[in-house]
Amino acid sequence: MKESKTVSNPIENEIQGELSLQLSEALPESFDFYHVGRVELATQADPADLAFHTLPIAIAYSFAGDARGAVITLFDGELEESACEELGNIITCRWASRQEQGVDLEVFPPRRIERAVIEKMIHASSVAARGDYLLRFNDGRVSRVCTLILAGAASASVEARTLENAESHV
Repeated sequence: MKESKTVSNPIENEIQGELSLQLSEALPESFDFYHVGRVELATQADPADLAFHTLPIAIAYSFAGDARGAVITLFDGELEESACEELGNIITCRWASRQEQGVDLEVFPPRRIERAVIEKMIHASSVAARGDYLLRFNDGRVSRVCTLILAGAASASVEARTLENAESHV
């Protein structure tokens, strides 16, 4: 049986809706990624195919507090896994720190997850935000990065279980 994504209390629904909007508006726009290059939100003019289902590497960070869910950052394979984790850490930490004053979030350490786990998490949650990024390397190459913020009343327990299951299979 699929868990319900709605909260029955209208006040809680309003609070959850405000948090979802706040979660989506807090993604970082651009930043330098150490000596590697510059990360920028992609625009429609960018030629890269940004379909997240084509990106082979996925790192997930669960969060809890006033909102619960996960930040999933997907990469196209141009970076080593440790660099993917670091870039995901930067995006996630900047996102969490840009929350409005009074919103309390705790972000948990990253875990690499497989495609099937991502699909389950997306199916069981609501996508509160999506940020498609391009990492423009200093040598001219371009790498694709997609960040999904999954949030919702039902998502926290599902994400916790799927992340735990993913970790136990590694």
